[in-house]
Amino acid sequence: KRGTDSPETIECRVAKAEFELTKAPKFDHVVINDDLAQAIEEATRILSDFLAR
Repeated sequence: KRGTDSPETIECRVAKAEFELTKAPKFDHVVINDDLAQAIEEATRILSDFLAR
């Protein structure tokens, strides 16, 4: 459904993303979900590594 959001909705989403990125240094990992398959793979690897400890 790309291209269906209003400019106001996009502005709110960008503002939320910018706020969330300010919190990134507080976390051990950040997974960027711009490619779903890649994000799933990365999150799975992070969780597997954590559980293997």
